[in-house]
This record gives sequence, C-alpha cells and structure tokens, in this order.
Amino acid sequence: MDIPFKNKNNLKASVIGVGYSKNEKEKNMTKNAKNVMEQNESMEEKNFMNSLKSNEALRTILFKAKTIAKNLASVVVPQMATAIKSLMTEASSGKIEIKDWNTIKFLRSHCYDLASYDRQKDLNQNFEVSITMAVRLAIMMFSKP
Repeated sequence: MDIPFKNKNNLKASVIGVGYSKNEKEKNMTKNAKNVMEQNESMEEKNFMNSLKSNEALRTILFKAKTIAKNLASVVVPQMATAIKSLMTEASSGKIEIKDWNTIKFLRSHCYDLASYDRQKDLNQNFEVSITMAVRLAIMMFSKP
C-alpha cells in the first residue's frame, strides 16, 4: 500500500510495505551509483581486453580486411558492373534472342559460370554478394545511361 506524503525536505516520498519509506532522491542516487559501478566494470573489461598481446596480430588482420572490403566495394564492383553493362549492350544487339537475358538471376548465373564458381562445392558468400551488387549496378547503368 503506497501512501504519498511530503517529508521535511519537501521531497515526495511513499510508504512501501510496512513502515519503510524511500524518497525519490534516494532512488535516483542508487540508480546513479549503479550506473557508475557498471561503467567502471565495463572500463575494466575494456582495459583488460586492450592490454592483451594477441591484439596486434588481430588488429593487423582487421585492417587488412577493412582495406580489402573498401577496395572491393569502391573499385572491383564498379569494374565488374562496367564489364557486365558492356555484356548487356552486346547481348541486346539482337543477333540471338535469349529469354530473360537482362534479369539479375540470369546475369548472376552467367558470371558464376564464367568464373567457374560452383555453389555446391565451394560456397563463398562474399563473392556472391559482390557479383549481385555488380549485376544490380550494371542493370541500373544499362537502363539509365
């Protein structure tokens, strides 16, 4: 049963249970103290993790991966898209009618065939994502020159 009343410091307090009261200021102080303790624990964990010797090798590999990913997205995918666009331009010349030649599915499978990529034997999701990005970009470049 909560009974609200004002204490001598003019802070709102409530009676919780039988004869126990805790004002709002005390509640906020315990929350703040708890937050400070959690922050201290997380800083200790972070400092411990940063002090490990194996971080150097991991950091080197992570920077390599970041560079490769950036290079893949900014250099390789646009080059693939340009090559796919020229393939689409040549295929649209009308010498032979190929059904659905300008769909993502057809162009992606054609790229997989050219690269001798077999999903069942060697699944490479990064390669697949980069091909899909390049095909989508090529279709946009082809449809809006």
